[in-house]
Amino acid sequence: MNLLLPIIGYDYAYAFIWDGAQNGNFQNNLVGQLHRVESFGDIFYSQWQHYMTWGGRTVAHCFVQFFVWQGKLLFDIFNALMYAALALLIYFFGTGKFEFKNMSGAMLLWIFFAM
Repeated sequence: MNLLLPIIGYDYAYAFIWDGAQNGNFQNNLVGQLHRVESFGDIFYSQWQHYMTWGGRTVAHCFVQFFVWQGKLLFDIFNALMYAALALLIYFFGTGKFEFKNMSGAMLLWIFFAM
C-alpha cells in the first residue's frame, strides 16, 4: 500500500535544508533558494536550524529527512517492517510468549485488523 502513495507536501519540504532565517520551508513563495539535503551533515545542520527556529521533534524529523533524501522505496520497506514488528510486539505482549513456532494465525490476523 505504501508504494501507491506519493510523497506529499510537508514531507517534500523536508527534502531541503531547513531555512531558519526565512521561517522554514513551508512557505515556498516567501523562501529564497532552497538547497536539497545531500549528506548526513546537511541533515544535522538542517535539524539544528529547525530546532532553534521551529520545534523540538528532531528525532522524527531526522528520520523524515533521511528517508526523503534516500528515496521513497527505502521508506516503504522500513515502514512495512515497522508495521509488522508492531503487530508482532502486540501479539507477544498479549500472549506473554516470545515464540514464533506456535503462533495463532487467527489472533495475529485480528491484531492486523485492529491496527
